[in-house]
Amino acid sequence: MRFSRPPHLSSFSGLLLNRNRTFFSCFFMISCVQMRRCIFFSAVAWVLSSAPLSGWAVTPYEPAQGDPILEPWRWRYEEALEGVGAICMDEAPDGTLWFGATGCIASYDGHQVERIPFDEDLLSKISHDRAIPWAKALLLMEDGSPLALIGESLVLWKNREWRVIVQDVGRSVFSCRLARAEDGAIWVLVPQALWRVEPDLSGATRIAQVSDQQELAAFCLDRSGDVWAVERTKDPFPQLIHIPMQDGRAVGRNEWERFRIPSEHDMNDTHLVYSGDGRLWYADSARKSGLLVFDPESGEWIKKTDESQYLGITSLFQGQDGSIWGGMEGGLVRCLTSEELRVYPRGTLGLPLVPISLFEVSDNRMWVIGRVGYVYSVDLGTREWMSLEGLQYQCETPDGKRWYISLEVSIVSHDPGTGEWLEYSAQEVNLNRIFSLVASSHGLLWATGRHQGMAALSVFDGTRWSLHGHADFARWIEPRGVIEASDATMWFGAGGRLLNDEPDAGGILQYGVDGRTGQVNLLGRFTPPDFPYYSTAFAQTPDGALWVGSTLIFRVDKGGEGSAPVPVRGLGGENTVSMAVDHEGSLWVAKEHFGVSRRLGDEWEVFSTEDGVASLLLSDLLVLDDGSLLASSDGGISRFDGKSWTTHAYPERFGMVKRWSGMKLSPDGSIWLNYSDDELQSPLLLQGKNQRYGTVRHMPETIPPETRIVECLAKVAQPGNTHITWEGRDPWGETARENLQYSWRLDGGEWSPFTLGTGNTFLNLEHGRHVLEVRARDQAFNIDPTPDRSVFVVIAPLWLQFWFIAMIAVMAGGAVLLIWTMVYFHEKGLKDRQRHLVEVDQMKTSFFTNISHELNTPLSLISEPLKRVLAESELSDKNKKRISMALRNANRVSVLVSQILDLRKLELGRMKMEPLEGNISSAVYESVELLQPLARMHGVTFLFKAEDSVRGWFDADKLKKIVQNLAGNAIKFTSPGGEVSITLRALSAQHKGRKLELIFEDTGSGIEPEHLRHVFDRFYRIPEKSVVDGSGIGLNLVKELVGLWGGTVAVESPIHENEACPGTRFTVVLPLDRDEV
Repeated sequence: MRFSRPPHLSSFSGLLLNRNRTFFSCFFMISCVQMRRCIFFSAVAWVLSSAPLSGWAVTPYEPAQGDPILEPWRWRYEEALEGVGAICMDEAPDGTLWFGATGCIASYDGHQVERIPFDEDLLSKISHDRAIPWAKALLLMEDGSPLALIGESLVLWKNREWRVIVQDVGRSVFSCRLARAEDGAIWVLVPQALWRVEPDLSGATRIAQVSDQQELAAFCLDRSGDVWAVERTKDPFPQLIHIPMQDGRAVGRNEWERFRIPSEHDMNDTHLVYSGDGRLWYADSARKSGLLVFDPESGEWIKKTDESQYLGITSLFQGQDGSIWGGMEGGLVRCLTSEELRVYPRGTLGLPLVPISLFEVSDNRMWVIGRVGYVYSVDLGTREWMSLEGLQYQCETPDGKRWYISLEVSIVSHDPGTGEWLEYSAQEVNLNRIFSLVASSHGLLWATGRHQGMAALSVFDGTRWSLHGHADFARWIEPRGVIEASDATMWFGAGGRLLNDEPDAGGILQYGVDGRTGQVNLLGRFTPPDFPYYSTAFAQTPDGALWVGSTLIFRVDKGGEGSAPVPVRGLGGENTVSMAVDHEGSLWVAKEHFGVSRRLGDEWEVFSTEDGVASLLLSDLLVLDDGSLLASSDGGISRFDGKSWTTHAYPERFGMVKRWSGMKLSPDGSIWLNYSDDELQSPLLLQGKNQRYGTVRHMPETIPPETRIVECLAKVAQPGNTHITWEGRDPWGETARENLQYSWRLDGGEWSPFTLGTGNTFLNLEHGRHVLEVRARDQAFNIDPTPDRSVFVVIAPLWLQFWFIAMIAVMAGGAVLLIWTMVYFHEKGLKDRQRHLVEVDQMKTSFFTNISHELNTPLSLISEPLKRVLAESELSDKNKKRISMALRNANRVSVLVSQILDLRKLELGRMKMEPLEGNISSAVYESVELLQPLARMHGVTFLFKAEDSVRGWFDADKLKKIVQNLAGNAIKFTSPGGEVSITLRALSAQHKGRKLELIFEDTGSGIEPEHLRHVFDRFYRIPEKSVVDGSGIGLNLVKELVGLWGGTVAVESPIHENEACPGTRFTVVLPLDRDEV
């Protein structure tokens, strides 16, 4: 990067500061390399200094404003009045507009239209020849009450009721008029009479009356209060009649003056207007009549149109600016105060081809009413719109002056406070072509462009302009290649074709202003290859970084000497046409054929036509006061609100594409759209000429639209789907309904992006109460501050509704009650059955107990003798066998009786443990020995395995019964050849307390799983094993005895893999400590 201060620059920039015709000397540089350049600058300096600078002066300037009639964006079709059938109108003091129509009058306050029909009571009081009379003339009283000519009657609408003022004024036609004089009197014109009504409507006087063969076609009042009327008779030429007035009364007819009007009539609509200069303007609807002006002083008529102009004027009035306006079928005519006549023939403005009536209201809008009810209006003022021919707005200085560039290569200033316009000529500014004008914080005005083929800038300090040229820099300075950096230095970018003969050409110039002397100095040049040759746009972000736009985007983190530009990648396209920084500090870049891009962190967010940008052939960017962004292109001007794009923020005709065109924002919030002389997209048609260099100023209106939700169900059924529609209306229809945008939010959530949609379908909404808010936005981006609100309820699913829940609760309660009842009675039945079984069991036990008691003595008496017989007698084997059998069965019955008695004792809680300390092994061994005969009889091997000595506390009787029952069962259910074993052992000390474990195992048929849980039940016997003798109470007794002991008993089966003899194992664990027994 090369940074240099050309040694000849300071002398050259001061050449033109001296306004005397002095020749300046030029000193040649010592270096021969610099000789050619110095000779060139010397020649330029001589040429410029030789001009007669002392003769240059600032001159007044007369701006040429655009013709509002030819600017389509000023026109508005009044859709709110569709169907009203308006015929005439007037304005109330509060700005409300009133219209006379067929069958009614109507008021329009900009928000809504209220129709007041002619009711039956009124129709019965007035004179009319139609079933539905028309209001053919309308006048608003000072209190805002409308006075209307309905049929043949003059009536007043006041306090919501009709009042007849004059019941019959005569036959009425479309040309009837109502007018107020300066004294407050009301004048009424009908074809056969002219009436004067007192200001308080207390009386009416017929001033003039004609026969049925005559007609009063028009009238007006002059400044003295005299009446001028047009009278038509059989004579083909109508007459202008002057009726002097004295004290509210007409003088005698002999004092009336009559003037022949040089226009043949054929019973056409006739109109007469008194202008402020004392002349009268006459027109009628005959196409050849044209526009006539009468001078009462000279009595002469002047025709304002030539024979080739076929007008056919159907209405006539004088505007607030003094112009005379006339309405025609499908067209307009205007005579300016300069006497210039402008005719807008049919087809030019797109108006309906019907007779047109014109009215102007206080806000400088002219209302155009077609006779069949079409209503249009056009803005004739300059508050919202203003077009200037041959000027481009550039900036505004702190003193409030606005500065423009003119097509004549001059600079124009305008002071809105004084209305003064001044022009600084090209010679004064010293530039051949001016591309931009910038006001800096130093109080200086910087004009950039070119001069005599070189890039140049001229600085204005309030009194004079100083030229700074750079022939070796570029051919010109880019229009948007100008910025004042945060350090108050000025940066200028090179533009134009390459300067191939200048090795250091292109790049950027940096200027500074001496704070003490105010002198403008070149601080340096930033040249290729470090900086791009062309610098088409600049921007500076809040972090101090300066952004340079060219084919690439460069970032300069600090200004001045030593700055190093860093290319920022990620954007395609061609040249950078504009750059801007929004209110959030984000950088925006517009590149040709690529799109509009926003810098977010280190990334680019690119918006194209798919996102709503009108076209990719972009020309400029502009950040507005509300933070939104305008992007201009050949397809129109688009606007970004932070969420979404509005493709056409202005009509499509406002598109611009040339680099010399652009957009500006003035401190008052006005948006200026500048169009260059070669801008084919320009919307300007100034004064009827195809003059395309100029500016359009738009001051956006600030009245927000209104929003109304049209259709919204109060209750939405499942699955929660509903479609809701809405509509909006902008006051006075500033934005047509189809151009209003809408945003909505549900339940206080985030607002949706604005779209043109007038409804939305909501799917799968949760049940419950919901609040929908909708707001409208007009084309000026005014948002309705009071969104319309609608509350609706999504009905809960069937299973969540109260009645359903209540029904289910009742059904569930009924079911629970039913189940409870069934369970209750079932349990009651079970309890009854259980009680019955217990009773039966008790009865059985009691029975067996009683039987046992009764059998005990006989059994003893039987057993003892049988034992002695077997022991003492010598019997035969057969008899011994018989006696042994009897003894065995007697013993068996005795054991059974003993078990029953034990169970009875257990049930009654009478059986107690009687532990004694001793050798348990011996006690078990004795019981085993007693069972050996039984084992031998069944052919079963009976084994006993025990430790040498296990001592502890035990009840010998209970232990004997436990062992004999379990071992006896094992022997009985083991087949011959099988084995039964008893294992006795003391459990290890790791268990809580000392325990005795007895394990009874056999190789019998085992017990099936479904019977295992019942083996300890009283009287339970396995059906398939019932062939073996048994009572079903032995195991139950064992369980009760073990439980009484404080031990446990368990059973397992099978215990062997042999399916023929799976076997069974009973395990008994008994405590041995005294405290546990």
